[in-house]
Amino acid sequence: MERDQSRIAGAEGVPLVIGVTGHRDLLDEEQEAIRQRVRGFFEQMRDSFPDLPLMVMTPLAEGADRIAAEVAHELGIPIVVLLPMPRHLYEKDFQGESLREFQTMRELGEQIELPLLPELTEADVISQGAGRDLQYAQLGAYLAAHSHVLLAIWDGKPSNAPGGTGHVINFHQHDVIELIAGGQH
Repeated sequence: MERDQSRIAGAEGVPLVIGVTGHRDLLDEEQEAIRQRVRGFFEQMRDSFPDLPLMVMTPLAEGADRIAAEVAHELGIPIVVLLPMPRHLYEKDFQGESLREFQTMRELGEQIELPLLPELTEADVISQGAGRDLQYAQLGAYLAAHSHVLLAIWDGKPSNAPGGTGHVINFHQHDVIELIAGGQH
């Protein structure tokens, strides 16, 4: 019996939330293979948990996040777009075609916009710096904490990017985001 995957929660229960984290700067020649592996993963999750509706949560950053969102959409899996800060501030991360793509893709699902941390103002996050880093760390913690399964499209190399793939994986496994744990806010 086929279920209607367009419902986020219903009689079937709480959805199996798949959080997505991954690299932004994927090589063109890697993207189709990544797309196929993501499709296979989502299909495997659907087959392994036939009584649970799936849901994908992603911030729609360039690269891995958008590939996962596109595949989820193609498979009829609902998407939650998780924004690390108010949308008008987050959109400053994207330029030209990337911004247009983000604006189109964010309409694929419901949106959760994380508020600015209490000690921050818009001026603190309008451009790159410590305040914006804290917002990305908050995003990583939220994504990891609210996902049942974390899909990491990652080469395994550590990164210094706050809220980046390595930090999200570390939080998901150990409940620690370095930037937050280090008392830098």
